[in-house]
Amino acid sequence: MSNKYDAGPETLESVSPRAYSIERCGITSNDGNYVECKDLIHNIKIHESLNMSAMVVEIFIADSANLFTHMNLSGNEKVELILFRTEPDNNLKEFSLLLQIVDITDFSEPTPSAKTYTLICMSPHVYHDKEKLLNLPFEGTTNSLIENIVKSNLKTTVDVRCSTKNQ
Repeated sequence: MSNKYDAGPETLESVSPRAYSIERCGITSNDGNYVECKDLIHNIKIHESLNMSAMVVEIFIADSANLFTHMNLSGNEKVELILFRTEPDNNLKEFSLLLQIVDITDFSEPTPSAKTYTLICMSPHVYHDKEKLLNLPFEGTTNSLIENIVKSNLKTTVDVRCSTKNQ
């Protein structure tokens, strides 16, 4: 696969605004293993808008190295993507993106030795925006734990009712 899209030789400028070259693309699995996958990338689409809360990056992979099985890809993995292009004034512009895999779509196995799929990635701050880490001891009933979290950590009032006794 080519690591360039509409980009000329390294010394020439990129004429098309869509032109880019891939310097590096690595995936860090959930167990900490890092694999460089730049040579497996077939296409990259970056969606960014003022009307979106985050950038969405689609990375289409033609996997003949069995990366999907080797890395046990399931989502939540980290992706480091570095793209660059040479502007018309011979100014080198580099884009470094840190992303999180949120979905794996379009999976197919056209031949026994090849798989194709699309990694849907987002900025980590959006991926983790719904999370809140609580480091509390678990004492008491389920009802009292939920009441405590709602009042002290979420700083709101919700009527928490328990349908069973001693829960």
